[in-house]
Amino acid sequence: PVIGFNSAKFDASVQFKNLKSKDWTISKYLGSSTIAKQIVVKHKSSSIQLRFVDFKIDSMQHKLKDAVRDFGNGTYKKGRFPHEFININNYMNELNKNEPFPIEAFDNKLRNKKLSEVKYKEYLVEAAKHKSRWDYLRYYNILDTRVLIEPIDYLIELMFKYNVDMLANISMSQRSNAIKYSMAYNGFDINGDYNCESTDKSIEITQNYWRAKVDSYIEQDSKKDRDSSNNVTIDDYDYIKEIFKNQRCHMCNARFTWKNRPTLDRIDNSKGHSKDNIIPCCLYCNVCKANRDENQMKLMIQLRKYALFKQLPMTLTSDEGYQLLRKGITG
Repeated sequence: PVIGFNSAKFDASVQFKNLKSKDWTISKYLGSSTIAKQIVVKHKSSSIQLRFVDFKIDSMQHKLKDAVRDFGNGTYKKGRFPHEFININNYMNELNKNEPFPIEAFDNKLRNKKLSEVKYKEYLVEAAKHKSRWDYLRYYNILDTRVLIEPIDYLIELMFKYNVDMLANISMSQRSNAIKYSMAYNGFDINGDYNCESTDKSIEITQNYWRAKVDSYIEQDSKKDRDSSNNVTIDDYDYIKEIFKNQRCHMCNARFTWKNRPTLDRIDNSKGHSKDNIIPCCLYCNVCKANRDENQMKLMIQLRKYALFKQLPMTLTSDEGYQLLRKGITG
């Protein structure tokens, strides 16, 4: 990334002048036609990419010295250079000279301001340390670059603390939102218990219910060509009944009720529903896990439980829920 201050307005003009370059092309542009929040320039042959970012997207300050005060160490050391005096037509002749710039060269016609005698004398002291205007320009450019290093480092450390990608989140609202969610999940523990315990009684399955489950497991294994000769049977009714009554879901630690139906999750998905290959699991977790990685799916399930427990907003995935909410949206 190439980070500048107020570069969205001024540095972008340099890039637009070279739009017809045979070596470089603009691969991404974010912003309006007048202010660019981010520009990505790509080299056509080497695939090198330069991402131009304006520091002002991180600051409400309009002046560089104010941004340095708020995000840096408060020390603002930047030299003086006659920006309006030097242009594309005269830069070679003027910069080849060895004498300091005259005080008139620092006139700011845009703001109708002139450089004071005191500040001009300060410039003369610095200019005397350099043999030519080219040398002074290099010195000025170094100062111009260094002044933003500490503020940038401060922001990087701040965003790293909350695991926020500065380049992926390019606006203050995006980053504040990311920090908010990072802090909201600070207390999350993948092995935590985030179940809202209901007053429903623990489930006590009937023999007819268990017989239907046994037939269902045999049918599942047959369709997948799994060995079902050692599957649980109707004779295991008492054993399974006690498991569902006294144990909890191995994924989310939820209690089994008639609203939270129990199922048998297979430890080894390549084998059938044998007695030594089953573990109790609620219906939601079993469907969600399926044949996926258990640790990954446990993380997703527990994050959902945590969000519900803490009443955090989540992405709407239910079409029924969306339609219900949509009826209350006007405009």
